[in-house]
Amino acid sequence: AFGVTGLETSFSVIYKGVQEGKITEARLIEAMYTLPKKIFRIPEQPDTFIEVDEKEYWTITNENLFTKSHWSPFHGIEVQGKLKRVVMRGTNVFENDTILVQKGFGKLI
Repeated sequence: AFGVTGLETSFSVIYKGVQEGKITEARLIEAMYTLPKKIFRIPEQPDTFIEVDEKEYWTITNENLFTKSHWSPFHGIEVQGKLKRVVMRGTNVFENDTILVQKGFGKLI
């Protein structure tokens, strides 16, 4: 199976750029939500969303990743902004560092 190294840390790493004034929050939303939605023609899904604790600091380590590669180029970096919850099509799929659905729940787009 294939994966995308860095996908699970991408929000926090880019949000670090927002905190440091290198990118605007509006640009983060455009890059991580608006443009992918447009490129992949994803329909509006009001029952799909994420919840982030913008104030929580955490350190990216290889040990706390879900990726099959078990490494990150961001290992050891402290970031602010922690993904707390993911709801897809009305189903709670991730909460407090725990995947709540079985492999195969996602849909290819």
